[in-house]
Amino acid sequence: MTDSLIVTNAEGMIVTVNQATLDLLGYEDKEIIGRPAAMLFGEYAEGGSWERLCKQLSGQNHIDNHEAGYKAKTGGTIPVLFSASIIETGEVATNRT
Repeated sequence: MTDSLIVTNAEGMIVTVNQATLDLLGYEDKEIIGRPAAMLFGEYAEGGSWERLCKQLSGQNHIDNHEAGYKAKTGGTIPVLFSASIIETGEVATNRT
């Protein structure tokens, strides 16, 4: 998959990411798994966009093409077109390292 994929739990903590996310942002998985997803949204999170995005998502279960910016490990912001969906699996995801 060439698109970045970030999976969070209901509390907004990162459960897993794909290799495209790691390549794009310059992190290793152990540096971001278990941390708040808001850490990846840089200035957008600081401006409250992360919270608005979460409220919008909880109201409709899916968001398409929201302009956002990921914060790279280097500190730079990478503009992205962001889509999100709530997926209920009935399972508890864990990270095994």
